[in-house]
Amino acid sequence: MIMNTIKKILFSVLLVLYAMVFFVFITSRSGFISNIRSFVVVTGSMEPNMPVGTLVFTKPQPSYTENDIVAFEKDGRTITHRIVKVIKSKSGTSYSTKGDANNAPDTMETTSKSIYGKSIFPVPYVGSAVTTLRTVPGFIVFILIPALIFIAFEFKNIKEEIVKETEKRFQHKDAETSSA
Repeated sequence: MIMNTIKKILFSVLLVLYAMVFFVFITSRSGFISNIRSFVVVTGSMEPNMPVGTLVFTKPQPSYTENDIVAFEKDGRTITHRIVKVIKSKSGTSYSTKGDANNAPDTMETTSKSIYGKSIFPVPYVGSAVTTLRTVPGFIVFILIPALIFIAFEFKNIKEEIVKETEKRFQHKDAETSSA
């Protein structure tokens, strides 16, 4: 009875964990799911609002305003900073950005084309777990081992069902032999 409850809880936790991992994996690679992208804050430039290890979900917007926190590409890296100034010109709109913990704005302005999206849902510290999951030891500890435990439980259940079914057949044959 207690083992069944533990198995159900473990299965539920694994199911939710795997769904979350799948969602984060897909959104970290593309905007396939509702144009949502996810990124991990890897520096302290946005502290204290977004500490290192924050998982940030972003979504593109038609336009961005001052104080929006956006993720954008700069020199092949993804940066998450706050828009401190919107600059409109004949050639289009650009944005001056700054990390909350930085003393000065970023040296280069950002254009709408380089912005992945506005932060819609930051989750502090969860990004550290995501970063760990991307390593071989993290994958083994957090994904592979729990999956193997679950598979072992299922094999045990299958074996028990086979034994019960076999016993039932033998009892049925014994009953037929006894009555004959």
